[in-house]
Amino acid sequence: MVLKNLVIISMLSILIVSIGAAYSMWFDTVKVNIYVEIDSGEKPFIDSYKGFKCCNETCCSCCSCSTDCDCKGLEDEQMILYNDNKSLSLSDIVCCNDHHCSSCHHDGEGNVTLWVGLVIKHKGNIPVKLADVNVTVNGTYQNINVQYYGYGPFKTSFQSVWGYVDPCILPFSDYNNSLVLEKDYKMVLWIKIDIVNCTSLPYVNVTPIFNNWNE
Repeated sequence: MVLKNLVIISMLSILIVSIGAAYSMWFDTVKVNIYVEIDSGEKPFIDSYKGFKCCNETCCSCCSCSTDCDCKGLEDEQMILYNDNKSLSLSDIVCCNDHHCSSCHHDGEGNVTLWVGLVIKHKGNIPVKLADVNVTVNGTYQNINVQYYGYGPFKTSFQSVWGYVDPCILPFSDYNNSLVLEKDYKMVLWIKIDIVNCTSLPYVNVTPIFNNWNE
């Protein structure tokens, strides 16, 4: 009986020592590495831009009418970056109100369509997502409608991105209006601004809006 008790006590001692050693090994070897990405505060900015003013012109003969897209590029002095290159201002936009021939008329006196193209670059550490485009118009007009089309993201640099753009065939297909931009990536954003019944447009200001990628 004494021998049996000694055996039981010895086994319990070995078990306790084993558990203690195993716990000690587990406690000593478990490590947790936590990395916190600090936002650098840098937001996406406009790297380059292009603007067009378009008037849809309808010409009629004795038997039929046809609508043509009449677009002209805006001059460099009409487009100015501001707000740390996060906004673009268009100035001195002439509304579509002059006739080219007696058999032609514009689709709505004073209507004008603006196409604004932006290459946007992100240098911040935290990815961001395109949320909206804010357009404010300083002038006399009846109504405004804004649509935008995002393309990308792109890692490589662009060459002659504006060189062969025909605004009459915009927008291009395969656009994505919920683009996520990571650090050092770019996107192309085309913005269509329809302004109805305008008489003067001293300024049109365009600002892309970005939120954090998970918002």
